[in-house]
Amino acid sequence: MDLLSDKYLRLSKAYIQLDERRTALVDEHTELKRKFLHLLGQFQQAQQALSSLQDEHAALRHEYAALSEFKKLMEPANVQALEEALQAAQGLAALAVAEADSELSAAEQAIAAYDVNLIDSGAQLDLSTFAAGGASRRLGEDLVFEVPSENAA
Repeated sequence: MDLLSDKYLRLSKAYIQLDERRTALVDEHTELKRKFLHLLGQFQQAQQALSSLQDEHAALRHEYAALSEFKKLMEPANVQALEEALQAAQGLAALAVAEADSELSAAEQAIAAYDVNLIDSGAQLDLSTFAAGGASRRLGEDLVFEVPSENAA
């Protein structure tokens, strides 16, 4: 019978060792899972930081390109060309204003001469020629004037 009890005792010891080893593996698995989740969280934070840095890098590249272009514009040769173009535009504007002023003066003189002719001839001005509808419609036909009566409350 010793033989059977020895086998049972060895089997029990092996079962206890297996259970202890399983418990150790479960504990190690839990610890590794905790560490993995922590690393996964750090990885996600690193990805977000990388994404924001890439966005910032793109914005800085755009700003750098704009500043480089501005620097090219501010070179002495370009500044002088821009100043010359500005002076030419101002000259054209002055010519346009002078031309408009001369046309306005000519129109005012023509109106004054017409008024003098009317006054000298004693004729009355026919405003129907200035109406939108032409001679068939008299100026002011569509105007309605309300005159308050004395009996109105």
